[in-house]
Amino acid sequence: MTFFKERLKNIKAFVFDVDGVLSMDTSPLDENGDPVRTANIKDGFAIRYALQNGFQVAIITGANTQRVKMRYKKLGVQHIYLNSF
Repeated sequence: MTFFKERLKNIKAFVFDVDGVLSMDTSPLDENGDPVRTANIKDGFAIRYALQNGFQVAIITGANTQRVKMRYKKLGVQHIYLNSF
């Protein structure tokens, strides 16, 4: 049996969903009734750290929100998939 820390060395990428994972599981609504997503600063730091250390990071979300795309592009994420179901 392989010790789990040895298996962790094989990880090359992380894929995250936005809603409820990288944002709170509740969202306030804007004046049009659309959800306003939140972003955790610590998650952003961890994503940037992962990218700087050679990991690939992908973001997926069912939303088609340019603000989400802009946030993760600013962090350096190249693989952003909006409107994914």
